[in-house]
Amino acid sequence: TCREANMGGASAPADDSEAPMFTSKLGLVLSCLGCVIGTGNIWRFPRIVAQNSGENGGLAFLLVWALGLWVWSIPVILIEYAVGRYSRKTVVGAFEHFHGPWFLWMGGWMAIATLGVAGYYSVIVGWCFYYTIFSCANELPATLNDSRMEWENMQDSPWPIACHAIGCFLAGLSIIKGVKTIETVNKIIVPTLLVTVLFSTGWALSLQYAYEGLTFLFSFDGSVLKTPQAWIDAITQNAWDTGAGDGLFLTYATYMRRHDGIVSMGTVTPVANNFVSLCCGILTFCNVFSVLSLTGYSRKEILPILKDSGPASTGLTFIWMPLLYADMAAGRFLAVLFFLSLAFAGFSSLIATFELLALVLQNMGVPRIPSAIVVTIVTFAIGVPQL
Repeated sequence: TCREANMGGASAPADDSEAPMFTSKLGLVLSCLGCVIGTGNIWRFPRIVAQNSGENGGLAFLLVWALGLWVWSIPVILIEYAVGRYSRKTVVGAFEHFHGPWFLWMGGWMAIATLGVAGYYSVIVGWCFYYTIFSCANELPATLNDSRMEWENMQDSPWPIACHAIGCFLAGLSIIKGVKTIETVNKIIVPTLLVTVLFSTGWALSLQYAYEGLTFLFSFDGSVLKTPQAWIDAITQNAWDTGAGDGLFLTYATYMRRHDGIVSMGTVTPVANNFVSLCCGILTFCNVFSVLSLTGYSRKEILPILKDSGPASTGLTFIWMPLLYADMAAGRFLAVLFFLSLAFAGFSSLIATFELLALVLQNMGVPRIPSAIVVTIVTFAIGVPQL
């Protein structure tokens, strides 16, 4: 048929009448937002912006980053939505569906890559859980040495492996009934995440000297555009931010109803995701500039702190942020909100990686519950050596 010819000769999709689907457009949107809004927005984005800013500001890098959204992320995400909704196949099955069995290895490679990412990602989610609990139960560190010592003490304790196990267990539990539990969980944690990020950003903008951070972030320094590494970092950060090409959107698209628009979803989700990243950048820059300006730091002294990746690229988030919040009014409350946002963001993305892997196993004939258990155990095992 003409339709088959337009889809590269692939057979028409199966009837959707009994297939599991998102029950509402809201559930679909929130789940897809949860899929991509993760630690890359809150933890990685501000550090990458700082590392690629010129002496006079970071706007040039932001412009290249925004360009990457339109030339890479959105086109790839549109393809993922279209392939997933049409074929109702996993990343492995989709390649076979459109190109034949000789291309199964491509989808298999994507699944293996996702498994590796899940093992690393669950460790980070565990750190976020720990710092959320720590901020609730303890006074925040007063000095840089205290903050570094807290990080080292945490790494030397049983907490990382315990929190890693909790993150894997909860993610496995969240996919136990497929799209039904995924939609329910994301309807709770994603709105909470968004409200928390927006509230924290608004609070950061109200701080004394916050305008210094805001001015620096949105000041143009043309020298950045002459640096090839800045272009590479901007495009790759956008791909990391949005999850374009990871197969996560393709997986969730298998649960889309036929009347759920591909173009609207493929545009709204990455744009909303980048908006959250920008809010997190504003939040971080305003916090850092405010606190350090009050303690007598100059702009030239503040920028290296923003660039400090620390051990395992943790410096800004897990070492500096508790220290900065300690100097604020209601600092513990804000620290809890920050790390709770980070935990929710990472957890919602971890759910998406678990679902991709479980659905691959399910399409290979493994029942849903054993698939979820296998993914949980294997992801935990992969993450342990990274602790």
